[in-house]
Amino acid sequence: MEPKFSENVKTLRKKQGITQEQLAEAMGVTVGAVYKWEQNLSTPDIRIIMELAHFFGVSVDALVGYEVLDGTAEAYAKRIEELRQKKDYAAAVREAEQAIVRHPNSFQIAYNCGELYMVKGIESPASNNEDDMERAVAFFRKAELLLSQNNNPEINAFSIETEIALCRIAQGKKEEAMEILKRNNVNGVHNARIGRLYAMDEEYPIEKAVPFLTEALLNGISTQIDIMMGYLNYYERKGDTESELEVSRWILQYLKSLRPDEGVSYLDKIIAPFYSEQARLLDVLGRQKEAEKAMQEAFQVANQYDAAPSCRSDSVRFCISDSKTLYDDIGSTAMFAVEEQMEREQFSDALCSIWERLKTEA
Repeated sequence: MEPKFSENVKTLRKKQGITQEQLAEAMGVTVGAVYKWEQNLSTPDIRIIMELAHFFGVSVDALVGYEVLDGTAEAYAKRIEELRQKKDYAAAVREAEQAIVRHPNSFQIAYNCGELYMVKGIESPASNNEDDMERAVAFFRKAELLLSQNNNPEINAFSIETEIALCRIAQGKKEEAMEILKRNNVNGVHNARIGRLYAMDEEYPIEKAVPFLTEALLNGISTQIDIMMGYLNYYERKGDTESELEVSRWILQYLKSLRPDEGVSYLDKIIAPFYSEQARLLDVLGRQKEAEKAMQEAFQVANQYDAAPSCRSDSVRFCISDSKTLYDDIGSTAMFAVEEQMEREQFSDALCSIWERLKTEA
């Protein structure tokens, strides 16, 4: 409940057009007493509160202004979430303690309490987070038992197990965390964390980190390309060619940063069509000289790659393992990938002529 007595007295007094002195005289108190009520410095006894309510023509409940909060599990869960996002952990914990007593078998309450104590523990000094993390794990375990109540498709047993693993990592319980992560490593989603745990702790042979880090890096590159391609498509549909160009430049810089300084990289096969895409966008923007230069870059990269193609993972910077063969769906050669893109995106005649000239001169 949230008291609003001081605000209500002031509002009602002004609404009736009377001064603090007049109200004090009507209630038989000093002007200073009325001032303190309105500044929330003091509260009168119940007798005067009843007289004030009668004077203003309102109920005592309305005058005192207590707001009775919704006590449903959904309302509690929402308040806990809102307070957690505001990082008001003290208030969130108070809500959580009340909620779990009133709704001991609610999935929403158990899960939101787990989230609260996990985040609170992460943001606390390492020496003080043990109790928070243990409480978080206990709430997450309870939430797993109540999953049949869950209607949020983003939360499932897999996601809860992941959060439990994060709690154990924060506690320094690496063995338990590793076991959970490996058990739930669907499509290699936990490779990065597992590889990092192996790499950072001297109790493990460093070689154990290699396959996990390699897989994580390669999956990360693929995911990043998908994300930025999504942005390219978004800006294309919005008709924002300048932003499309910025995205294509970002992708190129990202991919180029992951190829070795010398030799041919598998990434060159992907870099070439991004250069030609940049050429197309520059051409649309009327920057023909820059567009021609980008087409030349596309041709040079594609031609060099096709002369000595490499599908080995060690042709990507930081990929320590060379045991993986890399695959894509952009065509058998880099030149084919660019030309298919040119046809699909309907490159201008000028750009197509530049491409044909470069092929003839090669």
